[in-house]
Amino acid sequence: MKCFLLSVCLTIACSVSVANNITVSNVALSSQSLAARTAVITFNVAWENSWRLTTGPANFDAAWVFAKFRVGNGEWRHLESTASSASASGGGFQVLTRNQFGSAVGRNTISSGNNNFTAQFTWDYGAAGLGDGAVAEVRVFAIEMVHVPSPSNGQVGIPVSAGGSITELGALYAPGSGGARNSVALTTLEFSGPSVSSTSGLYYDSPAGAYGDQAGPIPVAFPAGYDNSYVMKYETSQQQWVDFFNTLKPTQQAANDITDAAGKNSDAVVNRNGVAWSGSGDATTTLPNVAVNYVSNARMLAYLDWAALRPMTETAYEVACRGPLTPVSGQYAWVDNSLASTAYTLTAAGTATESISNAAAGIGNAAYATTASA
Repeated sequence: MKCFLLSVCLTIACSVSVANNITVSNVALSSQSLAARTAVITFNVAWENSWRLTTGPANFDAAWVFAKFRVGNGEWRHLESTASSASASGGGFQVLTRNQFGSAVGRNTISSGNNNFTAQFTWDYGAAGLGDGAVAEVRVFAIEMVHVPSPSNGQVGIPVSAGGSITELGALYAPGSGGARNSVALTTLEFSGPSVSSTSGLYYDSPAGAYGDQAGPIPVAFPAGYDNSYVMKYETSQQQWVDFFNTLKPTQQAANDITDAAGKNSDAVVNRNGVAWSGSGDATTTLPNVAVNYVSNARMLAYLDWAALRPMTETAYEVACRGPLTPVSGQYAWVDNSLASTAYTLTAAGTATESISNAAAGIGNAAYATTASA
């Protein structure tokens, strides 16, 4: 951690974030304006196996970058920026989209490879209530994302012919003749705001309250998956969870402690969860690169809120998986009904290079009871 002197005595201590092989480093301050009470926070963000395509799925990856700050030993707050820009050695990178809570940065040329480029936030620290004499600590975080282009002719929902068996509880569908269940055009969701009920419009084949409220209409502004979107590239790692947890106030930590009785009920490694917390101070993990588990829905939502993200809707999830392809009854997320059945063998387990040595070829791979490694 390094400290940088701003103005008379506004000091920002900047930390380095490492998670899922994406790193934020060389955090520094520049271009302070005493009159405007702003400062520019610059940093390097790097990750591997980046891409931007125009054919096939025509998608690209990006990094969602955001920051937190605190004054002295006070509570951590989300850093809201007034402007943002990015540049990189060799060019070809830019801010792809942004709001006051963060920016998605990535390639702007058709290419692939590893990234290492410089980005910056302009921080209105005056609007945040900081004076020139304040001492603030800033932490910058990054999450790898994938851009999902709009499939303007896409559909969602799993169709079932009249008299056919229902294989997916909670699936959204439109009722058809003779009891058939039809998939739903995205344009219907995007532009008409249809009702969701058990008797008309669209609905879920489940008890009321179990999968949505079965009430409507769907607001036209609901993120149905018709528009372009970004989704997380990987599961949240244990290091990302610890980064989140260590910027919470004590009452929030107690509510989101996955080592408690509602979680794994231990500080030891349990089911590949290496997170430990003494009940105060910072949490740690011995398995920073492994996906975090023992996270309830409420705690997952807390993490997303902290990162200035929102949960993915079911419809957006289907679009991310299927794109413009027509839904098929009984299919999995990888757009067919194949599924590996042999237990996986992990190599370099728990490290940044962990991989499955015997992944099935030509069929769907998923970690579930039959294939999970001991």
